[in-house]
Amino acid sequence: MEENHSPTGDCARIMPTIRASRDAVVAEIVDRSRRAIAANLPMFLIVQYDYKADRIAFLDSLRSALTHAGLYAREFDPVQNPDHGTGSLYPLMAKVSAEDAVSLIFDLPRKAGEICADQDFIHYLNIHRDSIAGSRFRMILMLRKKDAAQFIRSAGDLWDFRNATFWLERPDSGHSSWIWDRMETQLSELPASQADSEEIRAHIRSVRSLIGRTKAASDKADLYLGLSQWLFRREALRPCSEAALEGLGVIDDDEISKRRAKLEYHAGASLYKLNELIDAKKHLEKALSVYKEIGKDAQMRDPKGEANTLESLGDLRLRVDDPNGAGDAYKDALPIYREIKDRLGEANTLKALGALRMRVDDLEGAGDAYKDDESR
Repeated sequence: MEENHSPTGDCARIMPTIRASRDAVVAEIVDRSRRAIAANLPMFLIVQYDYKADRIAFLDSLRSALTHAGLYAREFDPVQNPDHGTGSLYPLMAKVSAEDAVSLIFDLPRKAGEICADQDFIHYLNIHRDSIAGSRFRMILMLRKKDAAQFIRSAGDLWDFRNATFWLERPDSGHSSWIWDRMETQLSELPASQADSEEIRAHIRSVRSLIGRTKAASDKADLYLGLSQWLFRREALRPCSEAALEGLGVIDDDEISKRRAKLEYHAGASLYKLNELIDAKKHLEKALSVYKEIGKDAQMRDPKGEANTLESLGDLRLRVDDPNGAGDAYKDALPIYREIKDRLGEANTLKALGALRMRVDDLEGAGDAYKDDESR
C-alpha cells in the first residue's frame, strides 16, 4: 500500500489516503477489524470509491473476507433506510459494538432533489463523534470521491477520529480495461453452454471496441445501456449489472432521461436476481422516480419501462417482507400494462397480486385476481 494524498481537486491538499487495490484494502480492513475487536478498541475507517461498480465489488469481497475471518458485520444504508439515518445510526452502532462486530455504512444520504450529501447527517455524525471512542465503535464508512471535499468541510473534528482513509484503485489504473477484464472473468462463471458463452464474449468484445473509439460520454452511456439490455435478455446478470453501473458512472448524477431510467432499471433488475437486494432496491426506486419525472412530458413518457420497474419493485418488496409495498407497486403497474395493451405484463401482474393475497390470507381477493387473469 502507498500512503499519499487524494488525487483530485480540493481534497489533494487536505486528505491523506492509503491508495491500494480492492483486495489489499479488504485485507487491511479485515486485519484492523480483528485487532480492534480483540483489543476492545474503537476503529473508524473511510473507504473512498469512484464508481458504483467499485463499491459493489468491494462490498462483496469485504463481506466474504470478514465471514472467512470469523467476523460479523452489520450493514447500514442511510440512503435507502431512514431508520439508519440522522438520530438513529449511533444507537444502532452501539448495539453492534456490544456484539463485538463491525458497522458498515454504505454511503452518505441525500435530501430529495439534492445532489450533495445531506449536511444534517454529516453534522449528526460529527456532534456525536465522542461515541466512537466512548462506545468503542468499529465503523467503516463508504464515501464517494465526489462527496469527499464536502464531507471534510462539514465533518469538523470527526475527521480527526478516523484511523485511516483508503482510496480504491482500479488495477493498472485503467478504468476501461478493468471493467472488461471483470466481465471476462464473470463469463466463466455463467451456467451457459460453451456456444452461448462464446457468443456473449464476442459481443462484449465488439462493444468494448466501439466504446474505446467513442469520445462523448452520452454516446458511451448509450453503448453501455445497449450492452446491459442485451446481457439481461441472456441472463448474464453479473456482466449486465457491471455494464449498467458503468453507464451510470459516465453520465451526470442529475441527468433525467430515458437512458438514465433504463440504466437504473437494468442495474436494479440484475442485482435483484443476484440477491443483492439493498442495491437493487436503490436502483429500481431511482429508475421509477426518473420514469415518473420524464412521464410529465407526454412525448418522453415510457409506460412500458415504468410498468416493468413497478413490477420488479413489487417482486423485491415481497422478498423483503413488505407485502403492502409490493401490493401498491403491482396495483400501480396493472393499469399501465392495460393502457398499452401488454397482455403478458398484465397477466404476470395479476398472478403476482393473486399470489400476494394468498400470502396475506386474502383468499377472496386472490380468487378475484386469478379470475380476472383467466378472463383476459
